Formats: sequence, C-alpha cells, structure tokens
Amino acid sequence: MTAACPACAGRQMPEHPAGWLAWQHTNGCPLRQFEDGRHVADLDLIASPRRRFARRAATPTEVTLLGALGYTIPADLATELRSITEHVIQRRWPQLEASINDTGGTAA
Repeated sequence: MTAACPACAGRQMPEHPAGWLAWQHTNGCPLRQFEDGRHVADLDLIASPRRRFARRAATPTEVTLLGALGYTIPADLATELRSITEHVIQRRWPQLEASINDTGGTAA
C-alpha cells in the first residue's frame, strides 16, 4: 500500500529497508522534523551498548503516519527497532503485522 503524508503529501516508499514509515517528506514537513529527531534518538538507543535490537512505545508521529496507511492503532502500540546499517534503522510493529495476517494481507 502506498500513501501520502497527511502533513506534506510526500510519497511513502514502501520498499525502503527502513520499513513502512519511509517517506519522501518535503523540507518543511513537521512530521519529517519529528521523524528526524526520533531517528537520532533511536540511533542512540541502538548504539548503547552495541545493541542491534530495541523496543519502545510508538510515538505520536508514528501513530499518525501508520493511521495514514489505514491501520487501526492499539493504545499500547510498540515499535521494534533493528539496526540494518550504521545509519539505517528498520522499524516494525508486530501488533499491526498480526492484523495484516488476520485480515488476509491488508491493513485494518
């Protein structure tokens, strides 16, 4: 599924190794600013001490963007992080992946 950012209409890049929330945001997009800040924090989280995986609560920006993709968001949504390269972190939402499997391959 490809969608547009609800703030700037930037295109989703569904095949990007970073995962579902890779977007071509415009420079002034406020969601891009939040995503960039979270990416820096996630790099710090993964880097300490040389972890390749981490788990944290989903951010409001992630919830907004996942909602734009058509997902119904549970209140306790968790984001799983996996280091792909030094600067690329893949984000996953197993709770949402389970809903795709339950509905035959589509978002909620």
